[in-house]
Amino acid sequence: MNLGPFLPYPNKMEYMWRDIERRAERVGVPYSRPSTYPVNSLLTARVACIAAAEGWCQPFTEKVFALHWTENRLVGTEDNLDSALTSLGQDPVAVKARAQTPEGKEALKQQTEVAKSLRIFGAPSFLSAGELFWGDDRLEEACDWAASH
Repeated sequence: MNLGPFLPYPNKMEYMWRDIERRAERVGVPYSRPSTYPVNSLLTARVACIAAAEGWCQPFTEKVFALHWTENRLVGTEDNLDSALTSLGQDPVAVKARAQTPEGKEALKQQTEVAKSLRIFGAPSFLSAGELFWGDDRLEEACDWAASH
């Protein structure tokens, strides 16, 4: 089981939750702490590869995370995936079946290899003029770097 970078360290874990809460409040984004951490996001990531190839990845991602972070409908669960897919006019049974095929699994493996080749280790990450910036708090820095290089 993936423990993530926080679970083995209670102080770090509590800081993470409080930091997320503060940041959501600061930018005016609805937030409610999910009941489970970490979650199994493998199928969701496979579906996201399909969504990216077909041009509906952004609304899919936004819906999946909104359900997770505001309604405690955890990433990777049938409830989360089915609700997100249905809201986008996608057939949850068909899309999840495609994601489980050898081709669906291979698409995620290939995308993971691309990420590794770019030195990406977490999300969100920004590659700007050859430099890697990790974390949403680094977006402005990545933009500044791109503008000056």
